[in-house]
Amino acid sequence: MLKKIIALSLALLMLLCAASCNKKNSDVPEDMKSATLAGEPFLLYVPVSWSVNTGSGVSGAYVSPNDKIMVSARYFPPADPTMTVDDYVTLCAEGYKSREGFAITERISAVLGGKDALKLTYTVTDNGKAMTCFQITALHNGDMIPLYGYCPSEMWEVRSEEFNKIASEFRFCDKTDPQGEVVVDKN
Repeated sequence: MLKKIIALSLALLMLLCAASCNKKNSDVPEDMKSATLAGEPFLLYVPVSWSVNTGSGVSGAYVSPNDKIMVSARYFPPADPTMTVDDYVTLCAEGYKSREGFAITERISAVLGGKDALKLTYTVTDNGKAMTCFQITALHNGDMIPLYGYCPSEMWEVRSEEFNKIASEFRFCDKTDPQGEVVVDKN
């Protein structure tokens, strides 16, 4: 009798785990997959045809290794807690000025993960090839969270819809440690 109770309990537990896993996977937008490292304070989704690239320790993905069409997202706690998104994007743009062919093509208000954000679109030259890049930055729980995109300028029009879909499906969440516990900054 005890064996039957244990077996039934285990079967019930397995069903609950499976239901939980299915619920989590159903949150992934249709025709997209996660490109997010565990513990990040955001969820980055990319088209299923893209290759996830998180091996470098950065949440990101690319279309193919040779075409240089890619996205990534990171988070940075600003050294100065009074720093605004505008201050942060300005600081980033100053750093980009050293890149060959750097020119800002657009700096506009945007939305990222349902939060007010700032979008910087710019061009650079990479090994003689014109590239169009974007950075959409929002402030979430004290962290600057930029979503980056990088694409050959000749492909920008063709790929911009995918980049817009990636940005529209971006979500914020709580940072977690490797065991899944929510991290609370004590600062």
